Amino acid sequence: MGRHFLTASPPPVYCAPIWPVSLGWRPQGLFRYMVVSAMFAVIRTGGKQYKVAKDDLLEIERLDAQAGDKIELGEVLMLGGAGGETKLGAPLVDGAKVQAEVVDLTRGPKITIFKKRRRQNYRRKNGHRQDLMLVKILDIAG
Repeated sequence: MGRHFLTASPPPVYCAPIWPVSLGWRPQGLFRYMVVSAMFAVIRTGGKQYKVAKDDLLEIERLDAQAGDKIELGEVLMLGGAGGETKLGAPLVDGAKVQAEVVDLTRGPKITIFKKRRRQNYRRKNGHRQDLMLVKILDIAG
């Protein structure tokens, strides 16, 4: 392992060099580093996929739980980051679970749906607000 470019000490955790992709070239002497977290998981809930790590705050679609409840998210698609080992599910990782705590029950922004067909005297206005919940990831077990 090399030295961290800002300090004389080695990098704290595994660091992978990142090139500035927008520039289209790779610098020769100076590297920027991205610190890879200890453990992460890719979970599926509400028809969407989220990459989560411990102590993350996440806004997901509302489940049957109240504020302060602990919930278990069992649809884990991938585990990684711990010691460089990655587990991929087909489609789910066997025995992997993510523990989370419900912090708050919220609602998303109001969305207006407006349909119109010209020259037909057809106008429909509708609205929607999604029920959401704010959760904090407590533990990733797998």
